[in-house]
Amino acid sequence: NNIVHLDIKLENILVGPTLVLADFEFAKSCKPGQLLTEFVGSPHYSAPELVNRAPYDPYRSDIYSAGVVLYALGHGFLPFGGSTYRELFRRIRSGKYQINPKLDERYLYLL
Repeated sequence: NNIVHLDIKLENILVGPTLVLADFEFAKSCKPGQLLTEFVGSPHYSAPELVNRAPYDPYRSDIYSAGVVLYALGHGFLPFGGSTYRELFRRIRSGKYQINPKLDERYLYLL
């Protein structure tokens, strides 16, 4: 439907008989290939291009955020953290995170 959510995070996923994505406060209609420049969403789930303040593909940004959610579901914590936003953004830019070696291989395939 050419709608991007722009705030995919654990808190916006409702669990019931089916999973439901909630809170469309930042959602907008975007054409494929359209780039956005505004920083919206939750910093811990933000793609590197957002923290770099570069134009970004909102569809890819939503996929990145969904990957952060998947990581958190498997590990019990977010892949990047920091005591300040500066530190958090530095870690997001680095792209370095730890994978628990005890995770099931089927889960790792999804990452």
